[in-house]
Amino acid sequence: LTPFRSPIDVIPVKMDRDGKTYTSDKIKGLQYGDQAELTFMASYRGSDNANVRIEIYHAGYIIEDATCVYTLAKDITPYRYVLSNQLSMEDIEIRVTFDCDSSSGLDVTNMECSMQIESVAHKYFGDLTAEANVGGVSFDVVD
Repeated sequence: LTPFRSPIDVIPVKMDRDGKTYTSDKIKGLQYGDQAELTFMASYRGSDNANVRIEIYHAGYIIEDATCVYTLAKDITPYRYVLSNQLSMEDIEIRVTFDCDSSSGLDVTNMECSMQIESVAHKYFGDLTAEANVGGVSFDVVD
C-alpha cells in the first residue's frame, strides 16, 4: 500500500573521469524534495589503505557538511551516496576522488549518477505544471 506517491523523473547525469577523480556534469534545476544519487562498485588491492572521498560543490564552492569519506575494501563493494535537497540549488557538481598510492590496485566499475525529480508544482518559481499524486487510502464502514 502506497498512500500517496508522486511521480518521479529519473534523469541520468554524465560522470567524467580524469585520473582518479570522477566529476559530474553540472546539475541544474534541483528543487526542494529532489535528490541526486551516485552509485558505483569499487575495491582496492594494494599494500596500503585507500579511501574514496565524495564532495558536493555548489556554484564552485564545496559544501563541507556533505563530504563523505569511505575506506575501500579489498573485495568489490557497492557504494551509494544520496544528496537529499531541501533548497533550490543550481550548478551542483559531485566529485568522487580515490586516494591510493597505486592506480593498478584500484578497480572502479558501474559509476552512475542520476537526478530524481519529483513532479510537483513550484509556485514560487512560476512552475505550476505537475502530475497528480497516485494512490490514497479510503475507509468504508460496513454495517
